[in-house]
Amino acid sequence: DSNQAAPFFAYLPFMAVHMPVQAPQEYIDHYTDTYLEGWDKLRKQRRERIAQERTDFSSYVTALMVRISTRLPGWQMTALTHLSKTESASVALLKPAIAVVSDERLRKLMTKHISDEERHARVFEDRLMVWRERCGDKSRIPLPPPAGGAGRMNLMELMALFEIGEMRGFQGVTAYRKAFTDDPETVAVMDSVIRDEHYHCTYVHLQMERWKEQGLAKEVAAARAHALQQDRAAFYRQVGSFILMLPSLLFAEITRPFRRQPAAGSSA
Repeated sequence: DSNQAAPFFAYLPFMAVHMPVQAPQEYIDHYTDTYLEGWDKLRKQRRERIAQERTDFSSYVTALMVRISTRLPGWQMTALTHLSKTESASVALLKPAIAVVSDERLRKLMTKHISDEERHARVFEDRLMVWRERCGDKSRIPLPPPAGGAGRMNLMELMALFEIGEMRGFQGVTAYRKAFTDDPETVAVMDSVIRDEHYHCTYVHLQMERWKEQGLAKEVAAARAHALQQDRAAFYRQVGSFILMLPSLLFAEITRPFRRQPAAGSSA
């Protein structure tokens, strides 16, 4: 107040405005050795991982299959049914595994994962009911085969399967979101699911890396290789199902000019 003719601006930030934000010490200790080998090596490892991911073209094939399938009448019901069943299948895999998890941190993450997937299945089913009331059950598209066939797995193998599966789920929901642009309610649902799937991808990947750091690198590599083999088999089944659907697509395109157009203002 002594020099009011020349006021000044003072910026005084606080680290913890409302509460402490420090992580628990056991979480801090877990990442103590992350950067010991230096930034250069860590940057190289990350770039190699990104380059490997870019060689996987299955996400582009999935997006293409989704885009083409939306040319068929009733595709909305088929898509929502498939998404709901996929989320329910994840719950069926995760729930029995909880019983063998002794790590309290991982148990909490998996419990949240199950809760998320159950909610996703419900909201997709709710949107399916809306579309059925709006358009009737016009779905005639064969559903993609389930990604089952996992058989008996230990916890690490299950996490490796979800490390890939959650990324596939993220890619699939993202592709379907683009197709539902005329339905804001379904888009909002999918935006929420996409955020959850991103979280699931992150925690599962970090858990696999955690096991590597605990000296289980060979076991992690074997589990990831097995999961990749299962993922490829499931992906090829989906491509085969899509190929079988092509005659229906051709018929739909031929008859499109003769089908009654939806009334103005309808989203069908």
